[in-house]
Amino acid sequence: MTGGPWLGPTVESAMLEMKKQGHNGVVIAPVGFVCDHVEVLYDIDISFRQFAHEQGLKLWRPESLNMSPTLVAALAKLASTRMALASGIVSLA
Repeated sequence: MTGGPWLGPTVESAMLEMKKQGHNGVVIAPVGFVCDHVEVLYDIDISFRQFAHEQGLKLWRPESLNMSPTLVAALAKLASTRMALASGIVSLA
């Protein structure tokens, strides 16, 4: 918690707006996170899912990337390229 005001809207108010518009379900995709952790596992999978259920909404969450081979390969390539640049082995010029 930063102590500053939340930018909004809240997830709950967005879910209620979707319901008001006639939708019967929502997809919550935490795009700021590449792996599961307490904010994803508790806030979305437990708290928001319970809120959705209470509102008569279905809730889906796409799988996090976690140990995706594609993600791991991309991160390894990025790290090795940056290390080579930093050591002067390669140049972007």
